[in-house]
Amino acid sequence: MEDVSFANIPARVAVILSAESNVSGFQQEDYTVTEDAPSYISVAFPGLRAVDEDDAGTPADESLMTGTVTVGGDAGALRNTALGNGSGNKIQLVSFGDNDTDSTNAIDLTSTTRTFQVNSEADDVIFYLPLTVSKDNENDEDWDISLRIAETAAALTNANAGFELTNDEADITILDADAPTLSVCDRSEDVESAILSYAIDAAGGAQAGAVGFGGNVRCGDITIRDLGTVMTFTVTDADTDDREPIANLVSGDFEGFTGVTSLHIVGARNLPSGIFGGVGSKVAGTGTVQISFAKNNPADEEVDKVGDFTPSTIPAHIWDDQEKKQVIVLSDDTNEKGEGTTKGLDADLYAGSENGYFFVLTNAATSGYVLGDKVVITATALGTGGDNVLMRPTIDLDTATNGNQRGGGPGSKTSKIVRFAVSIPDVDDKDKGDRNTWLFLFAADNDTSTPDADDLPGNAGDLKDVATVAVTDDD
Repeated sequence: MEDVSFANIPARVAVILSAESNVSGFQQEDYTVTEDAPSYISVAFPGLRAVDEDDAGTPADESLMTGTVTVGGDAGALRNTALGNGSGNKIQLVSFGDNDTDSTNAIDLTSTTRTFQVNSEADDVIFYLPLTVSKDNENDEDWDISLRIAETAAALTNANAGFELTNDEADITILDADAPTLSVCDRSEDVESAILSYAIDAAGGAQAGAVGFGGNVRCGDITIRDLGTVMTFTVTDADTDDREPIANLVSGDFEGFTGVTSLHIVGARNLPSGIFGGVGSKVAGTGTVQISFAKNNPADEEVDKVGDFTPSTIPAHIWDDQEKKQVIVLSDDTNEKGEGTTKGLDADLYAGSENGYFFVLTNAATSGYVLGDKVVITATALGTGGDNVLMRPTIDLDTATNGNQRGGGPGSKTSKIVRFAVSIPDVDDKDKGDRNTWLFLFAADNDTSTPDADDLPGNAGDLKDVATVAVTDDD
């Protein structure tokens, strides 16, 4: 089994391998399965012959027999009243890959019995039965079930005389996979507080959260699935009287935030390595997550003011760890007059492979771009198609909540900087080798909600910079 990979086989498909075994029945007495991870249970019947005693000479009767595996366990230990369909038993979560009869909860209520056919010449065959256990969105302890091959099954009574199963029972330990690696209880103080606020907030409230994540409101009950429903999230000092810097962040604080589209952090003293790992990774389609920062309580002179990162003060590992769907917005570095110093692109040459991407850092107000061999600048605004498709990272312009994250433009005292990924499309050029193309940087309009209606750049004055992009051919 250790040498066999079932990675590309659908979970509902049983597998039969030619292999020798001297153990009849389950090939192991104990198996370990992780929730939501496809697994297989191995069964073999060496020496078994199916014979129809009434007509032993009929080939069809001698060729096949059936065996039945049933699931059992301690009904009390498996009790889960949150599961629907009346039984309230976690055995509902166990599937042998049969047809799903409960489309609402995606739980197969008929799958606690698996019947399969065994070839009568089974000396050199091992059967691998697919076994999948669904998550129940509860942070439980690991739990156990048992599997049993019924000795009284009709098929076995027709088997050759004296045949007995070596192992007719197997114990299955199921590892719970609902809990995040870092419990919400163990996250930094202000992140935990914000998550709990999100959990109990009415829809449309301060965090625009769903009530109780569907029922889980205590820090130890919140699951990885719950965290994946967070859409917009702000971390700030919970004490509104003084708005001190937030407690030091720890790696794992934002674990599970795979669906978030806006993460705003106020008053952070530190940004540890890996802090944004997986954040926004499951945002649908070409959507992104904006990660932005702000100082805490700028009006109180007696309170430390931290958290407003710039390209020169943000830790280098944040750039190293940045993921494709993450758009990071910063304040600009300034000169002695307090004016922003970032203009144009951060490099003259970028590199990447077809179907890959590279990161660009530029002023947020000039973050419109076209990647291609040319761009046509006419009276027609960019964004209307052809060579004039203007791309822009999604940047929050809600000044009432987090401020205008596009800022006042290059050289202004409210200048904002953005770092984002530029995707390199695949070009079917029949393996013509590596090539160069160009990145054209334009001014960006202040309205990202309706791009087709924007007053998009369309003249030479809106072109701010050009860089070469070296593309590695993947054909």
